[in-house]
Amino acid sequence: LLTDDRPFHAEIALTALALDPDRAPARAWARAALADKPGTNEDTYDLFDALPGAPAACAALVPDLIPLLGAKGTFHRRGACEALGAAGPAAQGALPKLKELAEKDTAAAVRRAAT
Repeated sequence: LLTDDRPFHAEIALTALALDPDRAPARAWARAALADKPGTNEDTYDLFDALPGAPAACAALVPDLIPLLGAKGTFHRRGACEALGAAGPAAQGALPKLKELAEKDTAAAVRRAAT
């Protein structure tokens, strides 16, 4: 389902991760979408849009989201902040970087998302 051209890849992957955080195809798909540059892959936008509504999947992706807090692009930093917030206690390791972004990031959208 994650290799065809049909819509809803993000929702399928996040549901699979919520049910089984070790689900290899869903994790691989999400990692690839997170790694894409904004504007190059519609799946990236869909994933970041769906993540805040999928706390269990966000928790499963914490190790993949934390490095995005240092991304050059505002899109990835803001999206990572929102997803880590949805992950709740599983994202505790990101708190120092989130605090730094909330206080010092140059983009207001990132500062808001990090709080």
